[in-house]
Amino acid sequence: MRKHRSMESGLVVNHPLLRLLNYALLLGFVILVIAPILIVFLVSFKSNQEYMYSQVWDLPQSFLNFDNFKVYWKRGKMLLGFQNVGILIVVSLITSIFMGTMVAYVVTRFKFRGRKLILGLYVFAAVLPTTTTAIATFTVIKSLALYNTLYAGLLLYSAAGVLDIYMFMQFMYKIPTELDQSARVEGASYFRVYWSVILPLMRPAIATISILKVVGIYNDFFIPTVYMPSSKLSTITSGLMLFTQDRMSQWNVLSAGIIAVLLPTLIIYLAAQRFIISGVTDGAVKS
Repeated sequence: MRKHRSMESGLVVNHPLLRLLNYALLLGFVILVIAPILIVFLVSFKSNQEYMYSQVWDLPQSFLNFDNFKVYWKRGKMLLGFQNVGILIVVSLITSIFMGTMVAYVVTRFKFRGRKLILGLYVFAAVLPTTTTAIATFTVIKSLALYNTLYAGLLLYSAAGVLDIYMFMQFMYKIPTELDQSARVEGASYFRVYWSVILPLMRPAIATISILKVVGIYNDFFIPTVYMPSSKLSTITSGLMLFTQDRMSQWNVLSAGIIAVLLPTLIIYLAAQRFIISGVTDGAVKS
């Protein structure tokens, strides 16, 4: 009886009409995602006159027309944006990686009072929307006299995220505790065990989280806009917004800016996609 039902369900799932419907829905979703990006890409190569007297789907006269990109590079202050976001990424990445791995090392390797409470707080923080703490965070930044300075972004980005710590913990659970014990027998301190034994074995997790954090900081719009509104502190994304405020009608130049901003993250994802997926899945399950 069960075999008969399973065969019937299999026939229903593999029905040609259902498969055709599935493919049609997938194709529709792909078009919804790709169409806006494709339109922006085509417009970015059009001159002002060409943009005014052509349809958005029309191909540009030349795909070698980089005038719009040159205009955005100068007026959009992309060099300043890369400089600011580069400082944020380098400093924040170093501090958050060390903080995250140290917290994960203490929580996973030591038994102490309040350990379960700390784990519970991390779970609570993971499900807590960031918007609920935005006012409190802004008040703290303002009281520390860090508002509208690069230090505000450094402080907020340097804090190890809950997801980062969770992934570090899952990787650390897979490292045998016998390695720690052997190092301790040889006279190594706890910090020496962390630095010489644990940290080298955490390289896959560190690499995965580093890639995700770099892309996250590069694409972030909220923190630079709210905490660093000065044009001198603009990043790649906030600089794009400042450009739209001044030249909203120059859609071809704005489209070139969007493509220029999108290109680095696209390259990173395409180059490291398999590595990111394998790293996330390896750290998602406690062994």
